[in-house]
Amino acid sequence: MPGDRTDRPHRLAYDVAEALLAPWPAQAHPDNGWPQAWTDKTWHVGGISALDLGAGDDPGGMPSRAAGAGASGPRDVLVLWGTGGDDPDQGGYAEAQRATPGWRWTFRGGRLPAADDLAAELRTADVVVCHAGQGSVADVALLRRPAVVLAQPRPHAEQEATVRAVARMGIAATGVGWPSAQEWPGLLEEALATGGAGWQRWGGDGALAAAAHLDGLADRFSLEVTPPPQGSTEGPA
Repeated sequence: MPGDRTDRPHRLAYDVAEALLAPWPAQAHPDNGWPQAWTDKTWHVGGISALDLGAGDDPGGMPSRAAGAGASGPRDVLVLWGTGGDDPDQGGYAEAQRATPGWRWTFRGGRLPAADDLAAELRTADVVVCHAGQGSVADVALLRRPAVVLAQPRPHAEQEATVRAVARMGIAATGVGWPSAQEWPGLLEEALATGGAGWQRWGGDGALAAAAHLDGLADRFSLEVTPPPQGSTEGPA
């Protein structure tokens, strides 16, 4: 996980691990303060999304309308909120909606209604607003959607670290906490102007790469196992 992991329990776990699986690209966290020994055994596979797009599906999805384009009808904002923290209060949602005429808002996740087809809703959103959890970020990255990524309070400041990484890489508009009403028009336009193509550098399809690394590690361990003597009933040494 990102954030400050230099406390004693994390140091012990990371020191004894054979490998560290990082669901982000190698360039995301140059400020993590890790010793070189950890970096040397890290597999940077990019985001790992739980979305199942189906065989032959285009992860790039549908292009959003350009900032300032005179397209008819409201633009669509999808708020993708996960679990593990507090939802913004309903007043915050209502203020954001009132401050952004011309935008149509849909809210998913947390204590909010679930989507029947989240991938489809992500594809058709002009901008996705999500917190900076690894799952939500990976889903947005997989479908390369213009986004506003917001850090929420978590142990070890993990979401703040992810927001810094996204901002550093120039992938999306970012913020800390739920923005004030007057900030929303600018954030949505910034997300549109940034677009979603930059998410390709983050990646959301890291599961296959992670599985390949794990298979390789398992193969290496299997070669190190000494078979028991012929006729022995003991297990491998």
